[in-house]
Amino acid sequence: MAAKIGAGFPGLARLLDSDKDKFLMVFNRFDRLAVQNLVYLQSELYHLQTELDAMDNEDLRCSPYDPDFVSRELAIKSWKYLREKDVKVMGGAPETREQRRLKLIREIRATLKEYREAMLQQVQINNLDTPSDKTHFAITEEIETHKATLEFPDDAQAVYANIDELLSLRSPVFRDSLTCWVDSHLEKRMFKHEPSKGVVSYYRHALLSNTANSIYVGIALACMLLPIFALYAVGRYASESYAGWVELGIISACIVFSLIFLSKAANLGRSEMFASAAG
Repeated sequence: MAAKIGAGFPGLARLLDSDKDKFLMVFNRFDRLAVQNLVYLQSELYHLQTELDAMDNEDLRCSPYDPDFVSRELAIKSWKYLREKDVKVMGGAPETREQRRLKLIREIRATLKEYREAMLQQVQINNLDTPSDKTHFAITEEIETHKATLEFPDDAQAVYANIDELLSLRSPVFRDSLTCWVDSHLEKRMFKHEPSKGVVSYYRHALLSNTANSIYVGIALACMLLPIFALYAVGRYASESYAGWVELGIISACIVFSLIFLSKAANLGRSEMFASAAG
């Protein structure tokens, strides 16, 4: 029986930190809450803006014959005047118009700062990837295994249920088809099970990358050497009447195969494909 990885919040924290490559550092995005918070801040700022506009319009339309015309004129033209009027209201004294304006300005500053920081944070969150299916399965399987004994927080299963609501603090770095194939089909030869850490199996990302790179090198060598031997064989044994066409066909087939391999297995973009073809 596997040893316990821990209980409660410390146990979940130890699980998420148990992977040396840090792919298990997965958390819930709470995007709906984040967006709703932005909506609240947006609405709050709109009403603050409306209140400030009303105060500005009222001061701008003040008649020169009003007794407080000078103070209103200075309030919308002189920051120094506003600062001089920024004194604490003494016991029960009514709040002056200048003090209300400064209070509104400070509220706008604080809310606007919070609003824009929340937006920038959401931009950064949106750039984080969801965990891989394998990572998500490992976490949910560990939580499910210990559910009966209440090893983890009681809400852990619900928090990690939907992979689309999760983010990984370390993005999956293997996105090409070949490395994903190695990860899916050769894992049993690479993983290292650590009973002290529960039922999760671990293997280092470096081993996965090195294995995929070795396969890439082997395929690249084959792509370079096979055409050479094929062209040599054609030139030596084929009839001169059609040898040129055969050689042209071999070269064309090698180019097409290389481009298909680069686009599908290596997952290169259009610019890299053109560079490879030109090379």
